[in-house]
Amino acid sequence: MVTRNRFLLAGIGAAASAGLGPFPVDAATVPARMTAAQAIEELRAGYHRYRNDQTVHTGHSARREETAAKQHPFAVVLSCSDSRVPPEILFDQGIGDLFVIRVAGNVADVVGIGSIEYAIAHFACPLVVVLGHTNCGAVKAAVDALGSHHAAPGHIQAIVDAILPSAEVARREPGDVYLNATKANAIAVAEKLRTTEPIIAPAAQANRLRVAALLYSLQTGSVTPL
Repeated sequence: MVTRNRFLLAGIGAAASAGLGPFPVDAATVPARMTAAQAIEELRAGYHRYRNDQTVHTGHSARREETAAKQHPFAVVLSCSDSRVPPEILFDQGIGDLFVIRVAGNVADVVGIGSIEYAIAHFACPLVVVLGHTNCGAVKAAVDALGSHHAAPGHIQAIVDAILPSAEVARREPGDVYLNATKANAIAVAEKLRTTEPIIAPAAQANRLRVAALLYSLQTGSVTPL
């Protein structure tokens, strides 16, 4: 179980202020719905509702009607496409609350980064969460590829290639190589986002945005900071 302070501090980094590029957060179409700390607290509260089977976002018709004309998400979540890791359910959020990008291995490709930039530039989202998970097939494929000379079929190899550096790091560490690679991958993606120009990095440096890496356990349902 994640404590409040650990969740609030998980993987969050910010540095000195800097000017933004062509899409400054200050010029977003709507003001920030909440601060980064408030966004983290909302996710933490929703997660505990999920863990305790006390979810409140169960009726979606009214919320669908409310958000039909516009959206105002308070956080971005980059998560794996795995069918067992639905962010809106894990954090008990409703329609319009989270701007979710899902791709196998929660890797940050150009299109995914562009999607995150859109959420920051247009909705002033103050929080980006990179959500890794245990038993990730994409991570397993990358780890297994280290000892094999066979390429993955089709465009799956692009996913494997993105995770391979983290798999290399994990192979040199003690413990479960797959779990280590999963953690290393989520951390690496979060760090990549923090330093990505021209929108994400300046927003983080100016304390308008926080980026956190978390790990979801399929076995226990726990969410832990990395």
